[in-house]
Amino acid sequence: MALASSDLILRKMEESQERFDPTHIRPSAISSCARKQVYAALGYPANEEAMRELEGVAFLGNLLDRSLADFWSKMYPGKTYRQFELKTPYGIVAHPDIWVPGLNLDVEVKSVSVGAKYYGLPKPEHVDQVQLRLHFHHKYRKKPARGEIVYFFRETFLDPENWQPLSFPIEYDPVKGQELETRLNYILECVEREVLPDRESSSPDYYPCKSKTKYLQAECPYRDICWEGHIEEPATPVQEAEEILQRYAELDGMRKRFQQNADAVKGELQELQEHPEKLFDLLILM
Repeated sequence: MALASSDLILRKMEESQERFDPTHIRPSAISSCARKQVYAALGYPANEEAMRELEGVAFLGNLLDRSLADFWSKMYPGKTYRQFELKTPYGIVAHPDIWVPGLNLDVEVKSVSVGAKYYGLPKPEHVDQVQLRLHFHHKYRKKPARGEIVYFFRETFLDPENWQPLSFPIEYDPVKGQELETRLNYILECVEREVLPDRESSSPDYYPCKSKTKYLQAECPYRDICWEGHIEEPATPVQEAEEILQRYAELDGMRKRFQQNADAVKGELQELQEHPEKLFDLLILM
């Protein structure tokens, strides 16, 4: 039987998963649930279906950072590294998507939905991920590294507002970096003592335990054992009120950002209306 493209893609996805050891503490997940990391490191059984739900998203990110790394390597032949090993003295290894030594540049590549932009980018957890690596660069390698987060959108690839690539520079903050390393050491201590950290959510039905978008539904692979005996219980009125207030705050933030964009457009239009000579001057120059 002939090999189909779908078979080839699935094979490559499986190979990618085989290279990933779930029992290793991942600095890239520094702002995710600490309890989840400890479950994984101690070898607790994970919900395989939940693991598969995000495999496609992870593989897409893998393809994107590989492509961007190829662009960088053409600018700096032989001096661009993908998944560079950023080591600490205590055995933890972080992996920048792209490391460009000539620029001391640590690049993180993310694929997100268009909706993520209206909740606010860069995401705090993505900034923390890069900030911890910058801390390792400065503290352990004595490199004056700076960071960058590059976002690609799953629906449009480019920023749908201006059809340009979207990236954010990240400067090293030593105070924040040390705070994140302290959290990392706490997770390591929990693993060593085989103690589960407290849950970081008030409900099994909401982020980070469970999330849902228009196109994707996902949940933590350890949600069932973490919330055993609690998942079927209905939310209390207080919890429901908290979630409604949280959603209201998110929507209000989106409304304010839309309003800011509308005000900016309105201001530019008004300026052109009040000073039409600017347009005429440009036409004369043409």
